[in-house]
Amino acid sequence: MSEYLIQNYCKFFRLTANATWIWFLICTSTHAASSESFVTDHGEVRLISAVNAVGGKKKHLFGLHFKMKPGWKIYWRSPGSSGFPPKLNWDGSENIESINISWPYPERFSVIGVQTLGYKNEVVFPLTLHIEEAKRKVSLRAIVSYLTCNHICIPYEAKLLLSVPIGKESPAYEAQIINHYLKLVPVDGPTNGMSILLAETHKSKKQEVLSIALRSQKRISNPEIFIESDTEFRFGKIKRVNYRDSNTAVFDLELFPPLGIPEDNRGLSGELLQVTVVDDGLAFEQKIRVPDRPAFVTNELTPKTIKTSWFELFSIIGIAVLGGFILNFMPCVLPVISLKLLSVINYSGVEKNRVRQGFLATSAGIFASFFVLATGAVIMKVTGQEVGWGVQFQNPIFLVVLASLTILFAANLWGFFEFRTPNIISKVAQKIFLDEGKTGHFFAGALTTVMATPCSAPFLGTAIGFSLARGPIEIYAIFAALAFGLSVPFLVIAAFPKFVNILPRPGAWMSHLRKFLGLALIVTSMWLMSVLVTIVGMNAVYGVVIGISFIFVSLYFSQFNWIITGTTIGLAIVCILTSLIIFQETKEKLVDQKSIYWQKFDPEKIESYVDDGKIVFIDITADWCITCLFNKKMVLMKDDIVQKLNSDDVVAMQGDWTLPNPIIMKFLKQFNRFGIPFNIVFRKHDRKGLILPEVLTNEIVKKSLRQSTSILKNK
Repeated sequence: MSEYLIQNYCKFFRLTANATWIWFLICTSTHAASSESFVTDHGEVRLISAVNAVGGKKKHLFGLHFKMKPGWKIYWRSPGSSGFPPKLNWDGSENIESINISWPYPERFSVIGVQTLGYKNEVVFPLTLHIEEAKRKVSLRAIVSYLTCNHICIPYEAKLLLSVPIGKESPAYEAQIINHYLKLVPVDGPTNGMSILLAETHKSKKQEVLSIALRSQKRISNPEIFIESDTEFRFGKIKRVNYRDSNTAVFDLELFPPLGIPEDNRGLSGELLQVTVVDDGLAFEQKIRVPDRPAFVTNELTPKTIKTSWFELFSIIGIAVLGGFILNFMPCVLPVISLKLLSVINYSGVEKNRVRQGFLATSAGIFASFFVLATGAVIMKVTGQEVGWGVQFQNPIFLVVLASLTILFAANLWGFFEFRTPNIISKVAQKIFLDEGKTGHFFAGALTTVMATPCSAPFLGTAIGFSLARGPIEIYAIFAALAFGLSVPFLVIAAFPKFVNILPRPGAWMSHLRKFLGLALIVTSMWLMSVLVTIVGMNAVYGVVIGISFIFVSLYFSQFNWIITGTTIGLAIVCILTSLIIFQETKEKLVDQKSIYWQKFDPEKIESYVDDGKIVFIDITADWCITCLFNKKMVLMKDDIVQKLNSDDVVAMQGDWTLPNPIIMKFLKQFNRFGIPFNIVFRKHDRKGLILPEVLTNEIVKKSLRQSTSILKNK
């Protein structure tokens, strides 16, 4: 019996010892990740760590944790009309090189009409610590001065110490709450399709008002906005939120100037504001400068604000016809024009009516595709989307489809296969186009338009900018004029079909021409693939190439079995979409640094450079813009131009629009431009900007880089 008791006692002792040891480890672990709390009658504050021990890393996440009694609050970094934010002193900390504090977005409080910004009940300010030596313990000392308020305000000063030992790094219990509040820290800059369009001041019923325009790709649901400024102006509550559409909202905030400010004071004009936007759990911060010019947000955002006289409209229509005609000679259209040239040769000796009908069908394809583009532009404007010439080349799916078509056309020219259309499609097409064979001519015209969009010919930018800044009537009229200009060569042959007889008759020499034209299309598809690499990365393009290979296999089996063909096309689509989704690389493209010392495009810096006596040359470009590549190779990369752009009195900025960029889109719209290339020079005597032509020359660029010379007029 005694032996049994002794055994049970030993078991109980071992269990007690183990439990005590485990409890000791939990307590020491918790202690390593948290300081002692500074406790008051209205809450408590402590330092916490996301890890129990520091390992070999030199960057760690800590937090300053406030827990207030119900109803009590502390303040944000910009507290509003009263209060002050927590002030931190890190003197006495050991093995810490620097500390960065992050501020989760606040709540808005209103007491007797007084607006304040802060946090109630609980908040953690994430702290990013950069360690001096990775293999030493970290001691974080903080003197925290803060104000906590309910119906009254009480200031406190807390002295905190948190030491984290060396050891194997493992997540602490506090990591969860730190990461929760880290997600509430606004992202720096526009994000997830949300951006600030502009900030302007004006008077409404003798009250100064600050208007902030917000654009979002998603529907704006329950937005909140916070303003910070280095001025003494105070920003009151939001008086009104005006929804222009589901994607655009204009906030009108009360603006209170400092006491004693003169009436003729420029106020916030030219001042830089920090705007924090919160909507549906998403938050971002963006700096934006209030323009010097007096303006109204209402006018900036309404599509039909610019009135057009009949003289202006007919003048721009004439310019549009000329711009469309010049597109026929741009390199982006030449591969398709060359295919049409081949078909022209086949018409030699054919009756006039058949020649006329074929070229009219091509013109119809051009007009129809421009009508589709105009309709798309109108719909995008009505729904509040950004509109730009050639922006479809920012879409990887569009690039894949177009690259596939050009490769297939090339393979067809080389005799690898012949296009076979199912009977039902042929019958429908025959009814639509009235005669067999016109379908191909129609779609040749449509493809001509598609291939023309990455080009910007002289006069084209002026016409496109004019139309997209106005209403639907102007858009349709000017796009029709562009279609007419692009169709002029085809309409001329349709009117005078005898021109075809001047060309040599078909013969053996045409097989060599077909191979040459096929090579031109392959070069075009390679260019499209290079743009795709820039957008989605090389790994995704490998999958796209495999998918296009499946399409070739399907065309081979189409001679025998449509089931196999359909299955193979399905595999191609799955392969392409999977590659674009899974292997897509989201990385920022660096500006070209080969010869010119390009700075990254930043419109906020232009004014300061001009104030310092610099000339600012801005180049907005994209990999899919053929005219941009022409300007680069033929002008900007010339030795004398490179030398001038790299001189001490010139600042060269380059913005890349290969991918969508709301900052570039907004910059273009300021100058009534919606396409690229776009080159503009800011100088001491041209602070509003000197817009250069779409196609550059050495002489134009050289003269624009002289301070005292004015050679061009803004369009």
